[in-house]
Amino acid sequence: EIRPRDWSSDVCSSDLDNGLFYYFHTFAKALDATNEETFVDEKGTAHPWRSELLKELVSRQRADGAWVNDNKRWMEGDANLVTGYALLAIKYCKPKAASGK
Repeated sequence: EIRPRDWSSDVCSSDLDNGLFYYFHTFAKALDATNEETFVDEKGTAHPWRSELLKELVSRQRADGAWVNDNKRWMEGDANLVTGYALLAIKYCKPKAASGK
């Protein structure tokens, strides 16, 4: 069972914004590899991670189409790098095609 401890829509409310977009990318890649469409958090709430992550990413996109982390640690103030992480994460937000079995 997947239970990401720190998942919340206000993930940037603390030091959790260090490397946030790299986290979004690796979070999405890892959950996609599990073939699970939801996970249950510590409170027992089920999360459809693909749609929740996509909503979070869209809410953080700048007017010019790029993404940048306000916390510039680990080069996340570089729009080129961070936009790449965001686009990679979005790729994993696409629902998997149902198998014909």
